[in-house]
Amino acid sequence: MELRIISDISSFANLNSEYSLMTRQHRDATPFFTFGWLYSWWRAFQNIHPVEILCFYKRDKLSFVIPVMFSDIMQFNVKIKKISLLGGGWGVFCIPFGDDVAGWEEQFISWLDAKCTHDWDILDLGPLLNSSPQLSELYAALYNTNRPFKAEEIQIPYLHINETWQDFLKSKSKNFRRTIKRKESIIFDSNSFKINQVKNPKPEIIKSTVFEVSRKSWQGEEGFSVSSTREGKDFYLYLTGQDDISMDLAFITTEDKCIAYLLGFIQDHVYHAFDTGYDPEYAEYSPGLVLHYHVLKNISMHNCNEFNFGFNHDYKNRFEPAFYQAIEVNIYRNKILLNAAKLRSFIKKHLQI
Repeated sequence: MELRIISDISSFANLNSEYSLMTRQHRDATPFFTFGWLYSWWRAFQNIHPVEILCFYKRDKLSFVIPVMFSDIMQFNVKIKKISLLGGGWGVFCIPFGDDVAGWEEQFISWLDAKCTHDWDILDLGPLLNSSPQLSELYAALYNTNRPFKAEEIQIPYLHINETWQDFLKSKSKNFRRTIKRKESIIFDSNSFKINQVKNPKPEIIKSTVFEVSRKSWQGEEGFSVSSTREGKDFYLYLTGQDDISMDLAFITTEDKCIAYLLGFIQDHVYHAFDTGYDPEYAEYSPGLVLHYHVLKNISMHNCNEFNFGFNHDYKNRFEPAFYQAIEVNIYRNKILLNAAKLRSFIKKHLQI
């Protein structure tokens, strides 16, 4: 096993064909690991985050890739140097391992210890599906080298839809069905609202919907929205030009003004919900929820049988989802950092601060 490192975006562009072939053959690949997604993120944020693409080769054939970026975060008013997966950590990252990757973990640990690697304190790998056999190989390598780490299970909510909308509703509670009927009637009983759904929208539509609404939403005002920064806006616009990205945008308008949107990506018959927002002026209409219902109703039109919510959040529980079990693996430069992370988790869980 040979490790080759790419640290400039032009070299990554040259890897497009080989990388895309590898990911297409992987059954658990998601939109968040496609070449188009990673390339767009790197292009948009290259002046903020240094990037390294770890390419593992076996007999000159690309076996798998771990793309990482470097950033500074604050914990307890202390600056921490962090390594995380490239692409913003959206959704589950399914690293497409090849059939013969024996020895990859040794190369990976050597990379962590190399003097030429960017300085780091914490490496965050995840969320990853815990079904990969390579996770156990990574754990063994970390134990053997006495590397401090912790692995935490998280839940990824999703809805499995392999039936008609009416059959899907029958499988849900009476309260769920009543809620949908009540929320939809507020929108549909008024002729002033219109629901639109566009596949692979042009940049102009992204600007007039996602950008405009997120600017007014609480996420945008507090800087949580991806599109609240110039780099985030560039990322969205770069995505619209990627051949391996299937984008789906649903939005509600009134008087030619967008008041809510739901942006998702479709791959391998799965709809991945990515970003949603609404104008707080229209909060009484619950437009965000109505858009979720609309997309769920029409999901079969895109030949999808699953709606994946991505990260867990309280509002998603009203959809009565099932859950995938995923893993967050955090590797630390030393045990002091590990103990500090455990203390932080304890405080957050038990003191709710």
